Amino acid sequence: MNSLREKHSILYIDDEQSNLDIFRISFKREYNIFTAYEPEQAFEILKNNQIDIIIADQQMPQMTGTQFLEKTLQEYPEAIRIILTGYADIQVVIEAINKCGIYKYITKPWEREDIKMTLEKAVETVKIKRENQWLVQSLEQELTKLEAKYFEQYKEAREYARKLEKQKAEISAMYRKLGQNINYASKIQNALLPKDKTLLEFFQDFFEINAPLDVVSGDFYWFHQVSDFEAYLAIVDCTGHGIAGALMSVIGHTELNKAIKERRIREPKDILEVIHQDLSNSLFSNETSDGMDVALCRFQKTSPFHYRMTFAGARRPLYILQNSIILEVPGSRKSVGGLQIYAEGKYEQHSLHLESGNQLYLFTDGVPDIANDNRQKFGLKRLKDLILRTYQLPAEEQKLQIMQEVAEFKQDTAQRDDFLMLSVRL
Repeated sequence: MNSLREKHSILYIDDEQSNLDIFRISFKREYNIFTAYEPEQAFEILKNNQIDIIIADQQMPQMTGTQFLEKTLQEYPEAIRIILTGYADIQVVIEAINKCGIYKYITKPWEREDIKMTLEKAVETVKIKRENQWLVQSLEQELTKLEAKYFEQYKEAREYARKLEKQKAEISAMYRKLGQNINYASKIQNALLPKDKTLLEFFQDFFEINAPLDVVSGDFYWFHQVSDFEAYLAIVDCTGHGIAGALMSVIGHTELNKAIKERRIREPKDILEVIHQDLSNSLFSNETSDGMDVALCRFQKTSPFHYRMTFAGARRPLYILQNSIILEVPGSRKSVGGLQIYAEGKYEQHSLHLESGNQLYLFTDGVPDIANDNRQKFGLKRLKDLILRTYQLPAEEQKLQIMQEVAEFKQDTAQRDDFLMLSVRL
């Protein structure tokens, strides 16, 4: 851009030497003046110098001014072209303006002030053209840099995308494998649950609603029949859900089997205590609060239509429907396993005499704790009312009614815990 501060160069071609001399004298202070009296001399000047403005007289013997200017158009397109003409040639010049790229025509005889103003405007046009040219060149350079940077970033992006696709494929494969393993774990977990046929050999009817938060669950129910006259039923809520909860459920299932089948412990409170000691001492060492909430029932048939039911609960209650009334048998405040406030407390045990036709309801805390959009919990009162309205229905119909009302209450609110409810009819 330094050239913008230099004197601009003007080439003036005219076959009359006096006109050339007058022009040079008039403008040599403001401009670098080059003069030529014939086209060949003018083309040589153009070849060896950067000319900003070309002025040509229209009437010349070898070629007209417009013809000369037209010949300079292709090789020197940036130069400003001015034609000097008499009145008789004006129409010819006007017709040739676009063809020759003429900036302006000046009639002869010309006045110095007219020429001066025209040259000043022409110089401003030259400056603007050069500035625009410089801006275009700068822009092109920046675009070239940006293009190079873009292609470099594009290459990096493609490489990054390739790596992402590879990672995505690896993660997808991992998730597929994990999903297959979890689904297989769900099959194993379901295989540990009592079979319908086994439960119906001891109870008149039953239903269960088992809705894990994830594919696998930390909640499970357990049944063991000692003889035709004695059986145990439990519902267990392990700490956590998903894979962690499922692993805990396997431990809980194993502990129940070991306490009753191997050690032959019979009283529910003693069964809970033994399992609590096993989990606290060997598995968790009283370092965490992880453990299990349990509702455990022992049934002993005293006659074809009468039972002695013994219950012990670890933070889980038992509901008994008897004569259209719900009897709530509370569990102890002490959980099973893990670090807790009531670790030194004892599990309370309750014995009741029940009759054939009485219904029992066991459930984990995921049932009353289920919430709706307003953050209201389903709650124990609503659960009791629901049981009282549906207990006379057959087990499967009662199950569907409970599921429907819970779904209507919850609506689109995300489930937050495993949901397990079990009911048996003596």
